[in-house]
Amino acid sequence: MDTLELEELELIQEVSQPPLSEKTLWERALERQERETLKQVSPQLSPLDEAPMKRKQRQKQMQKDNKNKPSVGEITQGEIVAVNRGGAVCSVHGLQAFLPNSHLGEQPARIGIKLSVKVLRADAATQRIVVSHREANRETLRRGDIVRGVVTSLRPYGAFVSFGGGLRGLLHKHSISVNDWKLVRDGERGYVVDACFRDERETPEVLLAVGSAVACLVTGHNLNNGRISLSTRALEPEPGDMLRNPAGVFARAEAVAAAHRDRQAQELLEYKILASICEENSLSSLLNDLLP
Repeated sequence: MDTLELEELELIQEVSQPPLSEKTLWERALERQERETLKQVSPQLSPLDEAPMKRKQRQKQMQKDNKNKPSVGEITQGEIVAVNRGGAVCSVHGLQAFLPNSHLGEQPARIGIKLSVKVLRADAATQRIVVSHREANRETLRRGDIVRGVVTSLRPYGAFVSFGGGLRGLLHKHSISVNDWKLVRDGERGYVVDACFRDERETPEVLLAVGSAVACLVTGHNLNNGRISLSTRALEPEPGDMLRNPAGVFARAEAVAAAHRDRQAQELLEYKILASICEENSLSSLLNDLLP
C-alpha cells in the first residue's frame, strides 16, 4: 500500500468518526488537567523500579485507601496541598483529590487552605477523585442565610450577584427595597433613584452597579434547577433604607437577619399555640371565650 492510499484511508476514517459531544470534550479536558496537576505532585514509579516488598506495601496502602475513599455526593473537608494552572490537589480523607479551577470559585487557591468540598467522582479502579468547592457551597446554602458578593451583571428586572465560590443568584428589582417603584436603570451606570420621586433623604448616587459589593438575604434556593433568589429589601431596618444608605444596610445585615429569624420563630410559636387551642376547643367554645 503506497503513501497516497494510506492518506486516503486515514481521511475516510476521520470522516466516518462521529463528532465528540460537549460532555466528552469537557471530560477529556478535565482528565488532561487532572493528569497535569497530579503529575507534578506524585510522579508514578514503574514496576521495575519498585522492590517486591515496596510493591506489597503499596498494595496494602491501596486497600486501606479504598476503605477510606469518600463516596460520590459526600460533602467533607479538604486541604489544598498543591496548585497548578488546571486546578488544585486536595487532601481528602488522606487521599489526593483533584479540584478543577472551574469548581474552585472566586477564592484563590493557596497551599494550606482548608475548604468544604463535594465529591463528584470517586473511581476505585483508577484511584481518581474529583471534588468541587462550588457544589459544596450550593448544597449547604439555606433560606435565611446572609451572603456577601459582587454584582456581575444588570438586567431590566434586577441584578445578578456572584458569591460563595462561584454561585450566582438573582436580586430582583422588587426585592431591592420596599420603595422599588422609585428605582430606574440609568444606562450602563446601574440602578438609581428616579429624580422625579427622590426625596431629600434618598441618595442621588448609583445604588447597584457592576462591581458593587452587596450583602443579601437568601429568600429562595431551588436545588433542582439551581436558581437562587436574593433580597436586600428584607434587610432594611426601616422601609426604604436601601435608597437612603445602602452601605448601612449591608453593614447591619447579620443583625437584621438575626432579628428577622427571631421574629419568624416567635410567629411560628404563636401559630402553634393557636393551632393547639383550636384542636382542644371547638369553634363555638372559642367564640364564647372571645365574646364579652
